[in-house]
Order: sequence, then structure tokens, then C-alpha cells
Amino acid sequence: IIGTTDPESLIKYWQRFGYHVGDKGKLSEANALQLYGVKSKLQSIRLRHQSADHGLIRLYIWDKPTNNGLQLSPMKIIGNRWGAMLTNSILRLENHTEEAKEQNMPMYYIPSVRAEKFVY
Repeated sequence: IIGTTDPESLIKYWQRFGYHVGDKGKLSEANALQLYGVKSKLQSIRLRHQSADHGLIRLYIWDKPTNNGLQLSPMKIIGNRWGAMLTNSILRLENHTEEAKEQNMPMYYIPSVRAEKFVY
């Protein structure tokens, strides 16, 4: 689940990785309060990947967000789930990171971890 105020840009981003818009849903303020404890209308957009039926992405668009979310802070907080993405070109990822650093763009960067380190 990814909370956002700009679903269009996130949809475009995830489409680059083969995702497409699937089911959409809405909750009234009363239903969202009952289900999530948040007094705000909620729109949900499920992003599907090929024919997968699990491991999908949901975008949540709150009418009245309660805070600014994690933004660029570490994801190691109570109740949070981890996320990971695979790439076929770690060098391309590193190049984008270096370019963003040179342009002083805001980022929370974690260096690459080689899977071989964890194979025993």
C-alpha cells in the first residue's frame, strides 16, 4: 500500500515496470473510520502486474491525510512492511542515483546489497 496525493504520477511510474490499473474502490468517511480509524474518504487503486493474483500494489488517496507519511525517511518503523524491487541493470540504477546526487535532489539512499553475501 502506497499513500499518495498524486496517483497519476505513481501510475505512470509503475507502468514502466509492467503494472497496469486494475480494480478501483472508494470508502466513505464513515466506512474508512470504521475500517482504518481515519476520518477521511478513501480512494483505492490496485495496480496489477501481468496475470499475478498476489503481491500487487495498492495506491491509497486519502481525502484528508493525517500526516505527510514517510517521505524520504527510513522504512524501519513499527507496523511498516518492507518493499523491494529487482532490476536487470544495477549499473543503470547506480547511474540514476549518482545523477540525482549531483543535482542535489532529495533522496534516501541505501547502497546495493549483493545476494551472494547471504548464500551459505
